[in-house]
Amino acid sequence: MSSRRVAALVEDLFFSSRIEQAIGHLGIVGLVAGAPSAVEAFVRSEPADVVLVDMDCRRADWEGMLRTLREIGGPSLNLIAFGPHRDLAVRSRALEAGATSVIANSKLVADLPRILAGEWSGEEIEPDRAELSASPSGTPEAGT
Repeated sequence: MSSRRVAALVEDLFFSSRIEQAIGHLGIVGLVAGAPSAVEAFVRSEPADVVLVDMDCRRADWEGMLRTLREIGGPSLNLIAFGPHRDLAVRSRALEAGATSVIANSKLVADLPRILAGEWSGEEIEPDRAELSASPSGTPEAGT
């Protein structure tokens, strides 16, 4: 049995099921819950290695949860926020709230065993170049 500890704040049944299956397969001590209080209690009881936070939670304040978990776990906690595709504003909010990495849902599914086992290098979502070169009005800058 592994001594790794992981937790996940997830409301979506697809993701919670996938995470629970991976935890069981890897023999990791883990908790998958939709209630922030359960995840917080798990992390407070004993240090966690990885905590996943779904940024698409509707009933939970994921930003507040990231802040709380960062405070509890300190700088060594691998705190990974995940959510739909590439939203730069949401990504920035997650990083400001304490996330170590922000990844797309597809990246979570593809790399879940590596993430939970501690073998993941922490590659974040890559914003599209078009998104980076857009002006504040949302349209690409015109040449002079």
